[in-house]
Amino acid sequence: MNTPTRSRFQRLRDFSLLFGAVGLIIAAFFSVSMQIGMVSIASGSMEPAMSTGDIVIFGKISTKSVSTGDVLILPHPQDRSIQFAHRVVGASFDGDALLVESKGDANPQKDGWVTRVAVERVPKVLAVLPTASIVESPYLLAGFIAFFLFAAALWVFLSRTD
Repeated sequence: MNTPTRSRFQRLRDFSLLFGAVGLIIAAFFSVSMQIGMVSIASGSMEPAMSTGDIVIFGKISTKSVSTGDVLILPHPQDRSIQFAHRVVGASFDGDALLVESKGDANPQKDGWVTRVAVERVPKVLAVLPTASIVESPYLLAGFIAFFLFAAALWVFLSRTD
């Protein structure tokens, strides 16, 4: 039986698709296992380091390794369902709980409260993805990425000639 030979472009395309899929699976695994996530910045209190709408990538670190200058994502003391990202200007321990004094870079004074962190790991900002307020939500950004990956996979599938 005569099997058609695949062009160099087809092999490269198939390899690229396979490599991309494996890369996404590995990235998802490491994201979950290393407790890495993304959040969107909702205010300008950390400008110029982070602007409203920017996406920050965070990883959870041990509270014992928190130091002055780190940017942490902390629960607001008046409503713990709200989180904010501010720079650590002071850190101490009260038993097992970390006490954090924080300040937004754009704010003239430090925050008027001390945040008590009673868990072993706290989210620390690792990177900032500037979005210039184009994308307001990390879920919307993930949706755009998923759409383009789907479109690329559909293009590859529909352009197959074998």
